Amino acid sequence: HALWKDGLDYRHGTGHGVGSYLNVHEGPHGISASSRNKGIETTGLVPGMLVTNEPGYYKSGEFGIRIENMMLVKESQSSVDNGKKFFRFQT
Repeated sequence: HALWKDGLDYRHGTGHGVGSYLNVHEGPHGISASSRNKGIETTGLVPGMLVTNEPGYYKSGEFGIRIENMMLVKESQSSVDNGKKFFRFQT
C-alpha cells in the first residue's frame, strides 16, 4: 500500500512455497503476477502450506530493501455468506 500510494511497485514475486528440505522457490504455490503472465500454473493455498512473504523495493542502480518471512497457512474462524472459510497466516 505504501509503495502504491507513491505510484511505485516492486517487480518481483511476493512469495513462494518452501519444501520439506527448505529448498527455495518451490511450488506448487506462489504469489506472483509474473507467474500468471508466463503461463506458470500454481495451486491455491491450503492449510498446512508454508509460504514466504517477501515485499521489497529496488531503485535501479541505487539501493534495494527486501523483508523476508515464512508464514504457515491456517484456517480462520471467519467465513463468508456462502460458508467458505478464510485463511490466515501464522508467522
